[in-house]
Amino acid sequence: MYFKIKTYNFSSRKLTAPLKLLVLADLHGRTYPEGEGDLAGICREREPDLILVPGDTVTARTDTEIGPTLRLFADLARICPVYLANGNHESKLRAQLDRFGSRYRQLYTGLAKCGVRVLNNAAEDICLSGNALRLVGLEVPLSTYKKGRRPHLSEEGLWKALGPRDPERFNILIAHNPAFARQYFSWGADLAVAGHFHGGIVRSPITRRALMDPYGFPLPKYGYGMYKKGEQRLVVSGGLGDHFLLPRIFNPRELVEIVVEPEKKE
Repeated sequence: MYFKIKTYNFSSRKLTAPLKLLVLADLHGRTYPEGEGDLAGICREREPDLILVPGDTVTARTDTEIGPTLRLFADLARICPVYLANGNHESKLRAQLDRFGSRYRQLYTGLAKCGVRVLNNAAEDICLSGNALRLVGLEVPLSTYKKGRRPHLSEEGLWKALGPRDPERFNILIAHNPAFARQYFSWGADLAVAGHFHGGIVRSPITRRALMDPYGFPLPKYGYGMYKKGEQRLVVSGGLGDHFLLPRIFNPRELVEIVVEPEKKE
């Protein structure tokens, strides 16, 4: 099995019609062509309204190949609108040009040609099937990814990066790092999607809880799954790719599907 499909369902009073989202997190260069899972084909079969990509489409390495990733996204963009925000690996490609050369420019020039919308600390308002949506992408500083220490991001810093939410719209936040879940809820995301933790690498076979985060700390509070605060939701994907030496244990790669229904009026 190359990956599984994990589906989450909830409702929102802000929607007037059902909304189906696919989340492709942490590909790290894996594209799953036909014969190896056929990721694009499966995405097409699910008939999503939007595809959301919370970063780490590739791995920041000197031998990283951009072409296969761009071919995948060209196929995905033919299905429905695709929105992406940087993860730490894209940020590293851009910040370390002396190591990675033009790979960042190749990636994002290619994504733009495919029609993928890249939202790094930017927002876009759209309407789908009568649903008024605000899509917001967050890119946090590379310093917040340093291993061995607890990451910090102030609510003030988050608000400055994202600007205000729109209380009349369904606000979707694409944010690579789930460590800042408290700030995402405080900002007012109706739905936030994240990855980065790769499901915790090892998950408990009983509780399904993530057992380790990338910083080296055990039992992350927002390590894997769907979390809620009132009507708000955060979905943390186990990811579709790998770049750690440790194997996944009780933690399959996954394509995440989120179905949001209009809240029924009594």
